[in-house]
Amino acid sequence: MQILIYLSNNFANMKQFKNILLLIFSLLMIISCGDYDEYTDEDCYDYDYSDCNTIEPEEGHLMISLTINKQNPEVVITVFEGDIENNDTIAYDTIDQPFFQVPVKLDESYSATAKYKVDDKTIIAIDGDKIKKTSSVICDSTCWDITGGYIDVKLKYDNY
Repeated sequence: MQILIYLSNNFANMKQFKNILLLIFSLLMIISCGDYDEYTDEDCYDYDYSDCNTIEPEEGHLMISLTINKQNPEVVITVFEGDIENNDTIAYDTIDQPFFQVPVKLDESYSATAKYKVDDKTIIAIDGDKIKKTSSVICDSTCWDITGGYIDVKLKYDNY
């Protein structure tokens, strides 16, 4: 504060003083707004890249969860690109495992149906999700990840 009082007393007019203060403030803002790097050289020297996929993925896998039980030892599934209403079928199969993978293009939405028999009724389970690739820069590398792509078409009620 004493510096400001000294400076204000040594300038002939207040306009000149305000201009100097504005210049100092601007320089401080420019200096403080430089690039911020989350990782220091020391962090990067010992960084564990084991969880970093540096190859950009071209495709992913939808993970589809099913109910396999005594009444439904096999389930007919249909996988669609986009909404079911578009009727763009990319996979149709009879599955006897609780999990099923379908290779798909990334950055797209998908939906699926699973047909179950419960007594004399047919129950159709429906779900959908988007699968996409994301990237983050860590030190000098771009790491890729795939998010989404989980479709749950299991029976939801115990009385089925």
